[in-house]
Amino acid sequence: GDKVNLKVLKNQLEKMKKEYIKQEKRIAAINIFAMQFIIEKNGVEEKIVKYDESEIIKEYLYKEKELIHFIKLYIDEMVITISNIEEIYPRETRPIQIPNPNDKISYYFDSFITQFSTMIELNQKDFLERYFRKIKDNNIFPSRNEYGLWWQIYMLRNRIVHYTEKRYSTSKENCICYQNFSSRCNIILIDEQENISMETTLIDIHKHEKIQAVIETSINSEDKQNPFDILFPNKSAKGKYRKRPIINVIAQDIWFDYASSGFDLINEIYNFLNNINEVFFNYYYENIENKKKLLDCKFLYIINNEEETITIKELYNQ
Repeated sequence: GDKVNLKVLKNQLEKMKKEYIKQEKRIAAINIFAMQFIIEKNGVEEKIVKYDESEIIKEYLYKEKELIHFIKLYIDEMVITISNIEEIYPRETRPIQIPNPNDKISYYFDSFITQFSTMIELNQKDFLERYFRKIKDNNIFPSRNEYGLWWQIYMLRNRIVHYTEKRYSTSKENCICYQNFSSRCNIILIDEQENISMETTLIDIHKHEKIQAVIETSINSEDKQNPFDILFPNKSAKGKYRKRPIINVIAQDIWFDYASSGFDLINEIYNFLNNINEVFFNYYYENIENKKKLLDCKFLYIINNEEETITIKELYNQ
């Protein structure tokens, strides 16, 4: 991602949290329509519950709520960290390098990446597309066959949830291994223009053209090679110091930066949720009779002990 200003990032994150809260309200609205759909379909008599579109939507919305929970916590920790930096380190201290004081950012990042990766798996995609034609027609799911969101999540998740064997350079004289690939951010950098960098040692697929080329090779290969293994193929410790190898810091700008890449990613995920929830809402909207009255129906939404009365019409433009 591009350089991002400290204050601009903080404002963007606060706005994005409000958008995710709005997404929670949209989920609540879908559930209200779902209840009306079931009442109209079954009446008040006891019926055998069938595994149908309603059950599928209910299960997926539960996953969405869990995802949003972790993303909001991630945003909160980012905002807290930036606020603390602004308070402790005045403007005249720039440029500055600060040891990252807040590992919670990484914990919540790992959580939402892992959660979202299960929501876009191929089996999940195929299943939803079988029941909801509009999901397939509108290409809502990110695809393994296209360079983009699916691959960004894949490259991040694999390093977060799997043990990564040491990878080595091809040097024959000394044994040189690459640093660990991790979601941990060790150092926060702020330059003279107040641009902030919070780099991890996870790979951002958008940072380097070689990474894009390798991913496109994986897309087109029959054996579905892991791009990480193509980029860092050497697992053999050879040469001097192989028991205690020299750690090599990779010079190229390939790292996932919470300040720029992180914001771009949660924005992409938000757009995905927006699109798929539109399909879920429209499924009920098109199949219930009492829709007009329901759109004007007000419901109480409580968040952080604050109450808000809102109509469904305000959340979905019908």
